[in-house]
Amino acid sequence: ITQSQNPNTKADELISVGRAAGIKERDLMLDSKQTNENHKRIETKRQRFRDLCEANSSTEELTQYLYDFFEPGLPDGPDVKSERRKLHLDNIAENFTYPCQFTFLDFGANVGDSLTKLINIDLPKCPGKKIKTSRIEYRDKRFDMRVVPFNKRLKIFNVLMKWIGGKELVAFERKSSVGRRIRPEEFCYFGIEGNPVFSSRLELMEQKAMRASPRPVRYAHFFTETVGTATDGKTTLYLDTSNKKANFWGSSLDPSHPDVQASLQKDGKLTEASVNGISLPSLVQKTTIKQSGSLVLIKMDIEGAEKQLLASASQSSILLDYAQSGVEIAMLVERHGSEAEYANIVDSFAKMGIRVNARVDAG
Repeated sequence: ITQSQNPNTKADELISVGRAAGIKERDLMLDSKQTNENHKRIETKRQRFRDLCEANSSTEELTQYLYDFFEPGLPDGPDVKSERRKLHLDNIAENFTYPCQFTFLDFGANVGDSLTKLINIDLPKCPGKKIKTSRIEYRDKRFDMRVVPFNKRLKIFNVLMKWIGGKELVAFERKSSVGRRIRPEEFCYFGIEGNPVFSSRLELMEQKAMRASPRPVRYAHFFTETVGTATDGKTTLYLDTSNKKANFWGSSLDPSHPDVQASLQKDGKLTEASVNGISLPSLVQKTTIKQSGSLVLIKMDIEGAEKQLLASASQSSILLDYAQSGVEIAMLVERHGSEAEYANIVDSFAKMGIRVNARVDAG
């Protein structure tokens, strides 16, 4: 492709603007050249692991190689919090959203596990050494860039990937204008989470992903204290304070949500948070290059608010324009209601050329 046809040209121009404004490289999306170099580094690491596996290296050697797959860019231990606060002050990119060619939108990010699942999906494995997959480690419920082996299959977006093209991991096998497989490190990840309980954790998680070497995704950003809504603007989130072990997953825009009501019974009052609302068309417009060859994958689990959000988005001229421009948009939605309630919405999106799978479990 020529430079004028390259979907990343616009992103590279904005990155240059960011550099000129003094934004540090650690807070910027990787430009085209950096993305290619980063991809080559990760692919070299993948191949080295395959070679070690085929050479019948010891499980200990393979485990150590995985552990060092990504070099952490932030200190571990008690200094992390003060370092995070310092970085937060100069993180101008916090409100500077880059348009990407390959975008993953995670509505209802919760503790950020979908970011790790996106990274996990293409980490190396060695079944002969009982390493059926690898995963980013959660240690003491803190996100760490260390990779550890795992001796069982993990449910890592296989539902989404199989549904999109009928076979496992098809989104990373599809050919595009780049002329090769699309890997997780080429995706920009944007998480949307309203519960303020998780804000500090998600900010730290974002910074660890962005500062890792090599970088596991092209760009990562969490819109904290932000929820998906039909229209942009301030709104109220009713907090689940009961399900601590399930990471308060029942927080909702609907005060009648069962987990919100259970929290009311426990606390004697509703716990509310004033949060920002952002619509699906607005977020696609902010995060995705409108050009043939772009791809948007969307996972949505927002405790009942998805129906109103999707009903509005299914009438969006912005999304229609993106789809007609050759942008592939595919959604996996955890529905809270019957399949029949979502049928018209799914049909409306289908007429726009956008695929929606509304199911009970979004994986």
